Amino acid sequence: MTVAQPTINAGGDRAAFRRALRWEQRVQFAAHPVAYPLALALRRLGPVLHVPGVGHVINAPTIARTVLMDTDGFSKNGPGSAGQLITQVMGDYALLNLEGEAHHELRAILLSAFNSSAVHDLVERVWRKGLDEAVFALVSGQRVDLARLAALLTGRTMRHLLGIGHIDDDAMSLATFELGEKMVSVVRLRSKPLSPSVVARSRQRFLAFTNEIACGMEIAPSESIIGRLRSAGFNESRVRGVGAALLLTGTGTVSTALPRTAAIVSDAEIWGRTGDRESRLHTIDECLRIITPSPVMLRSVRHDTVIANHRFREGRRVAIMTYAAVRGFEDGDSLHPDRKTPPPARDLHFGAGAHHCIGYALARAELDLSMERLGSVGPLRVARRRVAHNVLIPRYSLVEVETVR
Repeated sequence: MTVAQPTINAGGDRAAFRRALRWEQRVQFAAHPVAYPLALALRRLGPVLHVPGVGHVINAPTIARTVLMDTDGFSKNGPGSAGQLITQVMGDYALLNLEGEAHHELRAILLSAFNSSAVHDLVERVWRKGLDEAVFALVSGQRVDLARLAALLTGRTMRHLLGIGHIDDDAMSLATFELGEKMVSVVRLRSKPLSPSVVARSRQRFLAFTNEIACGMEIAPSESIIGRLRSAGFNESRVRGVGAALLLTGTGTVSTALPRTAAIVSDAEIWGRTGDRESRLHTIDECLRIITPSPVMLRSVRHDTVIANHRFREGRRVAIMTYAAVRGFEDGDSLHPDRKTPPPARDLHFGAGAHHCIGYALARAELDLSMERLGSVGPLRVARRRVAHNVLIPRYSLVEVETVR
């Protein structure tokens, strides 16, 4: 099918901006060769519609935000939701499938690990050394694979947060990242529950994947997430579930976003914007909007609800097309580093309301330091790249950058 070409911000180099957006389309197509064209087609059919076999499809940011905020009318763990699949594999206590008081209590335990002070200390301890090594390599004339770097630093971050093993062990850090990738592969955008045989196989894989988390119950530091859960009286089953959920979400966002953000900035030739922090953060936010780390979010309708003259039927699935929603305003398909995104669409890819991403501040801080350090070298260009095919979260499998000579 023919994809409509997005408009280009007149304030930048038109050819460079077009190149950046064209590469992003390739990343999306490679990840979802059927679902991505379908999403583009459904976007043209209106702000909200019902699609047989899919459910209620939402393209408009205002409606999407309303649904995400309405925890009485919509559930994360009802029929057709991702939470339902997570429960089948990871158990009934895994953060992503919790609602109400249980969800509130678990977030309260975890939040102190993600406050501004904790985030600053974590990023400085885990990310700065790796980024400084990358900067040294670039200054020395070497190429750096940002996909591998992001995977390594993400793995280190998750090991530090959970309190398992040594964060300076590169092999173990990459193994932790790969574990998160495998956890993601268990959760697909299915509309029906998993069959008993698939549940049994996935459950065995889940238990094998989370053995290190279970072993950490005895030795994890008290300030780590496992240590906090242990102090709160959580049993092994719940610690496995929560740890796996954090691995599933924590390895996906920045490991995907850093290489793609750097590629966009390189392709668009806007590395000059990364020196000033305000401009850098605006650029990061716009790149995250273009990237849309969570292109689809799923909910289940608790009871018949009417929003924007559309009736959501009890028991049906809701597919929030985040990719469309964050572009659902005038000129929303363009790349505009200085953009002030309208409130309904702002940061929608991180969720909204009670289920807004708990690691939002951490992800943004990691990207902030990464782009500041990489930008300190001077303009970079992508020397070699490879898109990942048939993956849940669209990404590059290789992004080698080098200094512009």
